[in-house]
Amino acid sequence: MGRIKWSDFMNPEKKIAINCQTEDDAEEFLQMLDARGVKWRDGESLLCNSMFSLHDLNTAYAITHCPINGYRGISYSQKNYYEQEKFTIYRYSEVEFVDDNELVDRLHCPKCYQCPLEKPDCKKCRKTVQADAAKTITELLDRAERAENQLADAGWISVEDRLPEDDLPEDSKRQRVTVLVCVNGKTVSLASRIVKSPVYKTVHERIWAWSKDKSHVTHWMPLPKPPKEENP
Repeated sequence: MGRIKWSDFMNPEKKIAINCQTEDDAEEFLQMLDARGVKWRDGESLLCNSMFSLHDLNTAYAITHCPINGYRGISYSQKNYYEQEKFTIYRYSEVEFVDDNELVDRLHCPKCYQCPLEKPDCKKCRKTVQADAAKTITELLDRAERAENQLADAGWISVEDRLPEDDLPEDSKRQRVTVLVCVNGKTVSLASRIVKSPVYKTVHERIWAWSKDKSHVTHWMPLPKPPKEENP
């Protein structure tokens, strides 16, 4: 079975025509094109009529430009016509369509029924497509950055929200809590909150401070649990 790239079929310069020898094949092919947003070159839906009855098993379809409105879309005719026009003819039942780059293949101006990007005399369409593509890519990059930041922030607790000792029970006798800390929003290291005074009071009445010079701690998180040992 032969393989045809969608981008090649959708390019009128490639001059590819598809011969459908049964009405079922014709309807299936046109439905596949309709799902990709393709229309007859006059702008009408492909699902209205397959036009198969006009030429029967000699029916062929190709992408061409309408001489009246300039739109690119599906045209139909007898297979012999496309052969005379130097089209390459493929039988629908003997080929499969593949995407070489689906994202690029779908970048088109919807006003022009999938006007090809490479069309040299369509600067307005090209600018429209490029502007829409740039906007979409920017939005996707922003979304990816937000997701990355959310993932990086997962588990981190701001010192403005609470401190490690705040999670201890009121009657705890602990005088040190070791955690992971982020200093100045950049450096990650180990640090401890230790009791300065007085030790005889309850946890939340004691005076706690960061060990060493950790005055610029912005976030912290509990230490992860050690890995479980697998039984031999």
